[in-house]
Amino acid sequence: MIIARKKGVWAVTRLNLEHNHNLLAPALAKLLRSHRFFTEQEKAMIRSFIDVNVPNRKILAFLSFLRGGMKNTNLVKTNISNYRTRVTRECGENNISHVVKFLKQKQAEDPMFFFTFDTREDSKVRNTFWAYGTSRKLYEHYGDVINFDTTYEINRYNLKFAPFVCINGHGDNLLFAGVVLSDETIPTFRWLFSTFLTCTGGKHQNLSLLIRMQQ
Repeated sequence: MIIARKKGVWAVTRLNLEHNHNLLAPALAKLLRSHRFFTEQEKAMIRSFIDVNVPNRKILAFLSFLRGGMKNTNLVKTNISNYRTRVTRECGENNISHVVKFLKQKQAEDPMFFFTFDTREDSKVRNTFWAYGTSRKLYEHYGDVINFDTTYEINRYNLKFAPFVCINGHGDNLLFAGVVLSDETIPTFRWLFSTFLTCTGGKHQNLSLLIRMQQ
C-alpha cells in the first residue's frame, strides 16, 4: 500500500491485496515483534531482577518458565536487554534529580556543605563530589594523610564510589568526602583532585594520598 498527502488529506494511491511473500507458520508467528510484550506483572518482576543485577539470560529463563517453557514463550534476550536499558535510563534520570535535591537540601542546612558535579557536553552528570561541613573542619586537623579508594562499585549503574578517608589522633577513620565516578580516566582524576583542592581551600598541608584502585 502506498499513501500520499494531497491538499492536506492523506489518500491511498496504490493498493495490492496479493501477498508477495510466504506467510509465517503459526508456530513462528508468535515471534513477530507485534506479538512480543510484557505484562505489568512481568515488568515489575524484571525491575526487581534489575535492582539486584540478575543477568538477562536468567531473567529470560525465569519468564519462560512462568509461561510454560521456551516452546511457549515469544520472548528473546533482546527484549530483556531493551527493557533493561529503558529502566536504567528512566531510573538514572529520576535518581539524579533526587540526588541534586538532597545535596541542595544539605547545603541549605549546612552552609559549609560542599558539592559539585562534572557534566558531559550534553549536560548530563558524569561525576559527583560532596563533603560535609564538619568533615571540612576536621581536615584542617587530620588532613596530613588521606586514603582514597576506588574499589567500591555501585551495582546498577557500574559507577565507582570513592571515599576520601582521614585518620584522627585516636587512629579512627573519618570520612572526609565522597565521590561517585563514571570512569577512571585521566581527565576524570584531574577534575577530581582539582575539586578536592577547591573543597579544602587549596590547603595541601603535609598531604599524603594513599590511593587504592581496582585492578
